[in-house]
Amino acid sequence: MSKTLLILDLDETLIYTSKTPLINIEPAFTLSAYHYVYKRPYLEEFLYACQQYFELAVWSSAQRNYVNPVVKRVFPQSIPLSFVWSRKRCTFGNLPLHYSLDNHQALGSSQKPSCWFKKLEKVRKRGYSLRKILIVDNSPEKVFFNSANAIYINDFQGDVNDVELMLLKKYLYTLHHVENVQMIEKKDWRNSIST
Repeated sequence: MSKTLLILDLDETLIYTSKTPLINIEPAFTLSAYHYVYKRPYLEEFLYACQQYFELAVWSSAQRNYVNPVVKRVFPQSIPLSFVWSRKRCTFGNLPLHYSLDNHQALGSSQKPSCWFKKLEKVRKRGYSLRKILIVDNSPEKVFFNSANAIYINDFQGDVNDVELMLLKKYLYTLHHVENVQMIEKKDWRNSIST
């Protein structure tokens, strides 16, 4: 059985980048003098666990000149990545009128929110089956067109007590053998794991 492809977002999913240093926490590293990068707690443990059961990739809506140096500093060299994609692989567009970025509420106006979408059709064209792709992102709107493949993670903004990756690691373990991940309801994934 082939491994499921697990696509990971970067910002506010695996890391948090701030233009000013956070109080009472040292950054994992800095990019230039104005980008302080903080790794989400348990990140390396999460990555090593996931690589055992999944094929890993990164897809961020940030620019490539930011994504590539971050990936080099965040992912251990011993963890292979199938691809590292940036904004260049995203599609810019408007969300449907009924969609809201705030808790998926109806907008009730003609406002058209827009964003950089991560359309998994681009991954499928590389030979992957949508049945065997999971994408983890803190921004549901970015994977709007592939919500059946998405696992939404809470925003990470530097909290040293964050345990989201430990919970996600447990949940992902329950999915690694599933033949069609699109058939699994993932919206309340935290409630489906035993602590």
